Amino acid sequence: HAFDRAEHLSLRHKIIAIYQQINSTASRAQLLHLIDYHQPEVRRHALQALNELDVQVAPEDREQIRTLIQQECAVATWLYSALTDLSALPQDTPLRAPLETQLMLVKVTALQLTGLLYGPEKLGVVQEHLFNEENPEQQIFALELLDNLLDNLLKPILIPLLDDRSWTQKLKRLQPLYPQDQLTVPERLVEILLRNQSYAGLMIPLAVLQEKGGWQHQKHKLLRLALLHYAPMVVQRAAQILYHEQDDATAWQKALASLEPHKRETVKNQAENLSATYGHEIVTTCNQLPGWEGADEAWLSEMAPLVSRRRFAEATAVDAEAGRSLEQQLVWVTQGSVQLLDSQRKRRVIAAGQVLYIHSAAEFFYQYQLTALPNTELYLLPTGPFLHLLLTDPELARTLTDQAELFYFPEAEATL
Repeated sequence: HAFDRAEHLSLRHKIIAIYQQINSTASRAQLLHLIDYHQPEVRRHALQALNELDVQVAPEDREQIRTLIQQECAVATWLYSALTDLSALPQDTPLRAPLETQLMLVKVTALQLTGLLYGPEKLGVVQEHLFNEENPEQQIFALELLDNLLDNLLKPILIPLLDDRSWTQKLKRLQPLYPQDQLTVPERLVEILLRNQSYAGLMIPLAVLQEKGGWQHQKHKLLRLALLHYAPMVVQRAAQILYHEQDDATAWQKALASLEPHKRETVKNQAENLSATYGHEIVTTCNQLPGWEGADEAWLSEMAPLVSRRRFAEATAVDAEAGRSLEQQLVWVTQGSVQLLDSQRKRRVIAAGQVLYIHSAAEFFYQYQLTALPNTELYLLPTGPFLHLLLTDPELARTLTDQAELFYFPEAEATL
């Protein structure tokens, strides 16, 4: 009950650690239940805990583990297919690295699941030698050891997944088991975005970007920040390449138009669900800002504390709301200006119409002071709910990109 009610992932990880410390039959059963949880991070933590406890599942649970291994191999086959299709992009394309990282996670997960069948200690030895790229002889030894351990059901899927063949060769061996379509680069980029179902709502802000001049337009920094704040790296890079680096500016619309009707409907529903999830926070946040009206009064009374309006007649230091840091809030200056002084004595002025975003890494590298100059009005907005606003409501996103400009500290144009 506590686990499902935990709002933050870190608290769920702590509960997993407690299960591991208890190490009873009941707590191990809870961990086994969590390796099929809907959040990938939770699944990986629970699986790691079971491996560290050297758990080997009972015969009645072996079929569940086999099914999970099959699922990982299916994901790996899709990744090999995506990497093969995207090989037409330049060698240093920023999308390749997150796809390869995801592939490595899949391989490790498949091995750890296999450890629940044959003993984590044995598979730990395999994993240690298999990923040692500096010693090919150890990799060969690990594959031979794995080949001797596996039964005839798992051997045809795990060996092709883990051996040292090329992506194309791996795909050729796994394709009969997990069929994949060969796609053009734009089609594959769209498919990557649609495959991450939780983020299908990104189609809305991406469409706004397309309408208003493209990815690099000055007024789209806030939308791009929202994408970078919430979307997985694979989604970020796919969106960036699709909008910024493809010659055909209408590739996105063409690819969407080519989807089957039921897929288009699925995407539409996912976008609506994403909006509904954050409805209270979104409506309240936007209603407090200049020119945005019409929120339900009940929502306002419940969520108004999320937004703080400040007015300063004299020069005054700007502090965060209690329980938050300025790295967790956006500062929208609506009148006057705010001065930012960093540890290098460099002064910056955030003028009316600008939104200050202080990256969380700033506190590790800079000391800074924020001072509102005389006759200044500003709003402090919780970063998470506000950026979700930009990802889920196209009309408000359009309004914002016309009204406000992002001021990013520390400056990171390359990142954005």
